[in-house]
Amino acid sequence: MSHHKKDHNHKSEHKNNHEKNASGFPDQPPISPWTQDPKASESGPKDPAVPATAPGPEATELPDAAALAELKKKAAERDEYLDLLQRTRAEYLNYIKRAQKDRADTVKYGVQEFAAKVVTVMDDFARAIASAEKTKDFEKFFEGLKLIETQFQKGLSEAGITPIETVGKPFDPAMHEALMQEEKADVPEGTVLEELQRGFMLADRVLQAAKVKVSRKPEKKAAGAAEQKPETPKEEEKK
Repeated sequence: MSHHKKDHNHKSEHKNNHEKNASGFPDQPPISPWTQDPKASESGPKDPAVPATAPGPEATELPDAAALAELKKKAAERDEYLDLLQRTRAEYLNYIKRAQKDRADTVKYGVQEFAAKVVTVMDDFARAIASAEKTKDFEKFFEGLKLIETQFQKGLSEAGITPIETVGKPFDPAMHEALMQEEKADVPEGTVLEELQRGFMLADRVLQAAKVKVSRKPEKKAAGAAEQKPETPKEEEKK
């Protein structure tokens, strides 16, 4: 009996020592996995060495048939507008090239019609000179020159080139160039008296200014210049 009781006391003491070592504190009850709160373990600190689980991709909703059809329509319109823009740009570039070529041709061949008339006048001059060399008739040659001049003036007028009026007109520095002046008391000052070289207008623009002679007022004579000279003794004897 005493041996059995001693053995039982020894087991009880060993059990108490094991519980103290497991808890670490004599007054703290032993920790058991069955007594822990599962929510506390989830919210508590985790081991940083263990990576957190990455959240999975969110589920995306597929577009319905109406939205897909609208997207296809917009894409078709985009392609149509892009094609229209490209064709318009190409047509504009071609137009610029044609306009530049037409302008160059206008500058190059713009005088073609007028040149044809000048060539005709030159042919008339050549025929008149050839006829004068054969006949030696000055009167006929002169009449021929007058006809050629009339024809040439007609060609100039059709091309928009007209002579500037000069004699008897007031001097206009925009159209006239004064080369000489002459005192005239019977005409207003600044009147064109003579045309020294003909001037021409091209439409409303001066092509060549006319060179003219212009009137000016006579200068006043000095006082006493018009006084009579005193008579000499000989002149008095004759009287």
